[in-house]
Formats: sequence, structure tokens, C-alpha cells
Amino acid sequence: SLADARALLQHARPDAAPELVLLDLVLTDGDGEDFLAELRGHHGTPVIVISAREAEGQKIRLLDSGADDYLVKPFGIGELLARMRGCATGAGTASRRC
Repeated sequence: SLADARALLQHARPDAAPELVLLDLVLTDGDGEDFLAELRGHHGTPVIVISAREAEGQKIRLLDSGADDYLVKPFGIGELLARMRGCATGAGTASRRC
């Protein structure tokens, strides 16, 4: 839930920040897009957005708003793991955080 995510970030120690955030846009108590903006205001943690929303405009808006990657449901676990490895190793272009 959005409340749980906010609580985790609020109580996270600076030296114990998450290495990666998998963010679904549809949360039970809010929109993941709002949380992305909050997260980007406080943390540089890489974020992979996971969503059934596949409109190109939305993908572009979220990537421009700070998401490091965008994965459309349904997806295979292999693809998710590959994207997570890319974030963990810093693979990609110089401007990309993950």
C-alpha cells in the first residue's frame, strides 16, 4: 500500500536505503505515480515501474519523472530479473541511474 511504502521510507536509515524499488502504479490507497514523485524528492534509489498501463505517453511521463525503467504486465520473471540486474550493476547509458 501507499501508506506502507511511505512509512518504510520515513523510517529508513540513510545507510539502509533500499537498493531498488519495484513500484506498481495501482495501490490500494493511492497512485504509485504520486509516490514516485515523493521518492525522487528524497532518494536516488533506482525505481522500476510495474504496470498494466501500456500507453506510450504514460511510460514517457513516468520515465521523465524519475522512473529508471517501466515494465508492462504481464511479464516473465526472467525479464524482470534481467532488468533488476541491469539496475544493480549500473548497466545502461551514463544518464540512466540503473
